[in-house]
Amino acid sequence: MTRLRLLLILVPLTLAGCASRTSLTGEPFRLSMPTLETALEHTRVEAVQVDGALRLGFINDDEYLWFGVSPLDVHEEDGVAIWLTELRTHERMRRPPRRAVPVTVLDDDEVSVILRDMIGWLTPHEPWQGLALQLRRREMVSWRDDDGQLHINPWSEVPGVVTLVERMDDRELAVRMLALLQDMNANSEAPLFGPMLFTLTPDQPGALGWIFADPEAGELLYVLSPAEGDESREPMLRVSLKTLDRVVVRSHFLTFVKNPVTTVRRLFGHVEDAVVSMARRGPEAVDPHAPLHQGPGMDLVAWEQRLDVLTGHHRYPGQLTFLVGGDAFFPELIERIHGARKGVDIRTYIFDNDEYAVQLADLLRARSGDIRVRVMMDDLGSLMAGLNPPPEGYGPGFQPPTDMVRYLRSDSAVQARRVGNPWLTGDHAKLTLVDRDVAYVGGMNYGAEYRYHWHDMMVRVEGPVVQRLQREFDKAWAHAGPGGDLAYLVRSLRLPRSEVTAMPEDMVPVRVLRTRSGEREILRTQLAAIASAQRYIFIATPYFTEPDVINALLAARARGVDVRVVLPGEGNHGVMNSANLFTANQLLAGGVRMFIYPGMTHVKAAIYDGWASFGSANFDRLSFKMNQEINLATSDSEAVSALKEVLFIPHFASSQELMAPLAWTWSDFVAGILSRPL
Repeated sequence: MTRLRLLLILVPLTLAGCASRTSLTGEPFRLSMPTLETALEHTRVEAVQVDGALRLGFINDDEYLWFGVSPLDVHEEDGVAIWLTELRTHERMRRPPRRAVPVTVLDDDEVSVILRDMIGWLTPHEPWQGLALQLRRREMVSWRDDDGQLHINPWSEVPGVVTLVERMDDRELAVRMLALLQDMNANSEAPLFGPMLFTLTPDQPGALGWIFADPEAGELLYVLSPAEGDESREPMLRVSLKTLDRVVVRSHFLTFVKNPVTTVRRLFGHVEDAVVSMARRGPEAVDPHAPLHQGPGMDLVAWEQRLDVLTGHHRYPGQLTFLVGGDAFFPELIERIHGARKGVDIRTYIFDNDEYAVQLADLLRARSGDIRVRVMMDDLGSLMAGLNPPPEGYGPGFQPPTDMVRYLRSDSAVQARRVGNPWLTGDHAKLTLVDRDVAYVGGMNYGAEYRYHWHDMMVRVEGPVVQRLQREFDKAWAHAGPGGDLAYLVRSLRLPRSEVTAMPEDMVPVRVLRTRSGEREILRTQLAAIASAQRYIFIATPYFTEPDVINALLAARARGVDVRVVLPGEGNHGVMNSANLFTANQLLAGGVRMFIYPGMTHVKAAIYDGWASFGSANFDRLSFKMNQEINLATSDSEAVSALKEVLFIPHFASSQELMAPLAWTWSDFVAGILSRPL
């Protein structure tokens, strides 16, 4: 029976992989640089400038390879232009002409000495005051002890007495270095430093390989190293089938034994939705040319009163801070974990096994000796994520752990639990709590994709509403343990309920919304908000397949509501890319403005006439009806305006608006059918 269940999972996944598209527009997208055909391990690197353009040469006794660089992106910081570039490995160049200007090349050892000197210069001189550093995709801290000795260590090895006073990434460090070179040149009779190339040993294929600094031009060029192709995928694929087999057993047999009520309830949820979908009708009206409504939006006071009845619970005071991007969330999270005094609770869909996720796991393992650390992760979600390396691949010699629960528990006091997946449902919530004082809710899992590659958002939550979120975690933790349904019931009865408190001036009313077995608060509130909206609806989601919401949006547009939806241009699931294509075309035909984000956006957020909802729930069937999800909602005008400013306005500005339907193929049609249960 176990093998049969395994086949039932693998067959649709295999078909889905065959009948799907790599991106929403159908164009293939690149995850890494081209591979150099000749090994460069035993070469020396030379660099020159030809008419101001950088060229890199790889030389040995038998041959030479010269390549130019192509710009990928540019950013300006403190008046310095920082270019992200890649080697044009598909275009081998001739030896540089005589007019080429030599560039001083510093090897990795020389760079390490310079880097340590720079860090020492920037590190506070007061003992035990630290500088948080992001160096080549590693989170580090530098500080001095009582004897003035400089220490540079990963977070897992930083003493608890170190107090952080500043944070700096490698880009800011490079800008400081360039400024120092410029100052030294300006204060000397003749320039001391010309163009220089700093050689780095990349921690990962496709990571940063070289930094070119031109003090005179005030430019920095980051040159990415070539990727190693598909070889980086091998470590996990050798164990995937065996591990997936175990997940099937855990999710159906063991989960049913300890959670019989919720397992049967989820099955009935599938059956109910299948029956309802057979009788589902299309939108009541479609009018793509309906004039936009110019009157007031919905009455938010009456709306919140309606939500009290619709959800059966009230709002809580809280402070909300929107953290958009991995740079905004993860460094802050690491500092919070390092400084925690009571405990850290993590509920995540994916705890990946790449190098960045392992760094986070090592920090949690180190802290577990002093505080309580509890981590719960979705079994199937974490497994499937671990089968594929991050876009840049794995670093040389890195062996990803095959089981992150086991890795977290090993040689530590971390309490780690898996959440089973009966009937292919899961715990998709993302909730992290530190010291029961601050919480983070949103779309980010634990891994390199969320830290470096995808566009996503987490929300820092403070105030009394955190106790409401802590209660949700404690119930989910009990449910994931050996007691299952019974422990969940006991915990629900024993936990103190969060009472309504007065609303402090510096806080806003926040509502907690959930999807769980037999409870579809998030879907019901979104449908009610769409039906009530009069002026505008903004939605950002990576996956959009829920037909009830699609029909409701078409009806809203027909009555004059300005409806805008942002979808990713480069999704991570081929089947869902095809499903998004049909959703985009259907909404576009109904007059909805569709925006295609340039890359993978994993944000899940919406604003309806001044009421905002955001969190872990996608706009698909699984998130709205089957999975466990947590969203937050508020109608506070300042909080909603902040969400517009940091998320939706930049989304619309950087995305491409669809003006015509996207072309589809028969493979898209097949994938669309396969995605209906999702």
